[in-house]
Amino acid sequence: VKEKVSMAELFATINHLFISYFGEDVELRFRCKYYPEVEPGAGVDMKCFVCNGLGKNGNNEKCAVCKGRGWIEMGGSGIIHPNVLEMAGLDSKKWQGYAFGMGL
Repeated sequence: VKEKVSMAELFATINHLFISYFGEDVELRFRCKYYPEVEPGAGVDMKCFVCNGLGKNGNNEKCAVCKGRGWIEMGGSGIIHPNVLEMAGLDSKKWQGYAFGMGL
């Protein structure tokens, strides 16, 4: 939480975290997604590390890890909703913040 934050800062933080954890070659995508605690919200997907985003294994069968999608949903994120800041006792006209969570 600080006076001004941006989605670019949020995405850079998440990208840095994933690179630190999964390595330099990790590929991410961010999709618009609804979460009531944030506005706007974004889902974080990682390219499947088993099929390398193809959605199929070596036998041309659907990848069991990503279910044939090529991407694995890894978490959610967004700019903290002003109502959440107010409930925490912060002036939402002065303060902003971002939030994210990871997990399959």
